[in-house]
Amino acid sequence: MRSFLKFFSCLLFLGAYFFLPNTVLAAEPDLLINDPAYAAQFIDQSEEDPIIMEVGSKKTITIHFKNVGNTTWRSDSSHYISAYTVEEKYRDSVFSTSQWKSKNQTAKIPGTLSPGKIGTLSIELQAPDKVGKYTERFYLASEGHTWVRKGYFFLEIHVVEKKVVSDSTKEAPAESQNQEEVVIPTGSGGQAGILFQSYKNYTAEGGQQMSVVLLLRNDGKDSWKDFSLRSNSPVAPLGSSEEFTFADFSWENRNTIERAQAAVEVGVVQNKTIYFRAPRKVGDYQMEVQLFEAEKKIQSSPIVIHIKVTADAPASYHEPYENVVEHVAQRVLLEEPRIRVGLWKQDADIREVKVRSEEEDYKVYNGDVLVGILPRSKLALMRADNGIIEYNDGNLQFMTLKYVKLEPLYNPHAVFEILNWERSVSWRGPLNFNTYRGALEYRYTDDRAGLYAINELQFEDYVAGIAEASNGSPMEYQKALLTAARTYAYYIMTSTNKHNGRNFDVVAHTGDQLYLGYNSEQLANNNVLAARETRGQLITYLGNVVITPYYGNSDGRTRSWREAWGGPEKPWLVSVPAIYDKRDRKGMFGHGVGMSQRDAAYRAEEKHEDWITIIKYYYSGVEVEKIYK
Repeated sequence: MRSFLKFFSCLLFLGAYFFLPNTVLAAEPDLLINDPAYAAQFIDQSEEDPIIMEVGSKKTITIHFKNVGNTTWRSDSSHYISAYTVEEKYRDSVFSTSQWKSKNQTAKIPGTLSPGKIGTLSIELQAPDKVGKYTERFYLASEGHTWVRKGYFFLEIHVVEKKVVSDSTKEAPAESQNQEEVVIPTGSGGQAGILFQSYKNYTAEGGQQMSVVLLLRNDGKDSWKDFSLRSNSPVAPLGSSEEFTFADFSWENRNTIERAQAAVEVGVVQNKTIYFRAPRKVGDYQMEVQLFEAEKKIQSSPIVIHIKVTADAPASYHEPYENVVEHVAQRVLLEEPRIRVGLWKQDADIREVKVRSEEEDYKVYNGDVLVGILPRSKLALMRADNGIIEYNDGNLQFMTLKYVKLEPLYNPHAVFEILNWERSVSWRGPLNFNTYRGALEYRYTDDRAGLYAINELQFEDYVAGIAEASNGSPMEYQKALLTAARTYAYYIMTSTNKHNGRNFDVVAHTGDQLYLGYNSEQLANNNVLAARETRGQLITYLGNVVITPYYGNSDGRTRSWREAWGGPEKPWLVSVPAIYDKRDRKGMFGHGVGMSQRDAAYRAEEKHEDWITIIKYYYSGVEVEKIYK
């Protein structure tokens, strides 16, 4: 985050500026939002202001923020989310502890939080020795990248004299009910240690999503081979005979929160972020999280969460796993996201990129610092050696241990060419697929072992450059396929950490899906039209965007997720007949899960099915929803 100081200094030098905040309690500091895709919404705070602390005492305050941007927050990423002190910015806090990353920076928000998810920021405070009223002001930030829009918050803290009691009346100091719970297992009388629980008491409206962070350890004598987390069902309020649930859409069913994909060995600590929802009716509820090995309950300290529901859920709300005909919740459309594509992995023999744009000036960044402009038609050369990247365009030269990024000055759809890269795909014709829209980034992987040219661009520009169908395929099939491809990429980007260490979201080959960029657009105008006519449309199951695999053709039926890859079933990915694959008996080409491309093309051509009907055939129980503008 300290790199922001250099970044701001550079912007000031180039003529950009930002306003210094006024010291007014209710005023939000006016900080530079470098990336508007990062945005937060304050949800609640574990203890209301003013927070009362005795001199020298410690207390942990937990604050929940909802990710309302269109970029996933990942604690294992170099752009993790934490909070910095403001007013004055980067000042040392008198309340900081060793749990903070520094005296002016809190700990991270843990977990992987896709847009719409809620994260927990835990701030441990240690009161100073001076009695008084304090206001600690903070702002969320994506480390080394940007301040988080609407990320301002503050804590009012009253530090009071320490109470003095005689030994005969001395009691354990009263602690907030929302203090984190630390259990030091003795090894006798338990098989699981509950090392940490971030939050115990919640106030919410019906249906509201919340989260809790747990650290669990296997303190038994044997590994947990079939480990799962389960919840009780809420007790209905007095006078009600309805059934309720704490389940979130991410749960396996109404009571099973999740099931481990692999055995949990003795002594291994599990870091779990559990999402759950308030029951839909007003009332006081208690949720108990229980640990199971197969069908046997694992002994542990209790994991209890108290939820006070203050308002009924809206009439349009549907509980997860209830029997509904269709999902009718109204969505607020997001802004179109950007996606990062790993284009070209370079080996030890090729460690340079030559790039030029004939239609747009490009901004040049050394890491996140703007250092100059590359004029259109001018060649830029980037060379990498021994962890260092050198940039030279004849006018601007520099070396960096970070990365180099070229970004269009005005038009985000501008096209650039990588002149020293030969990328051919025989069935797509003789063109060299080395031309792409948007930005180009040249950087090492986090472990410094790999080197990539990365294309960052608008999501719909990416979809238009996907080359998974021939231009002459039936149009309704192309729409169905591109919607599945769009959904797959969006899910991988927002809900997994598949490529985190390589600093991109998807790869440009069939490790994810074949992306050939601008030259593919020129060859396949129907593909571009299909992308345009399904813009922003994604496949959802019970309101959540889901993973949507597809493949070449089957042997007469598709496969379920568990049949192909094991693990829990995904109810939208079950086996269905592929009648045209069976008719022509071509055998299996691909993994068999989801949409068979050959079978789907025939459904469009011979049965005249529209693209949504095709999608709903291969992905059971789904809806097609417009998610972004």
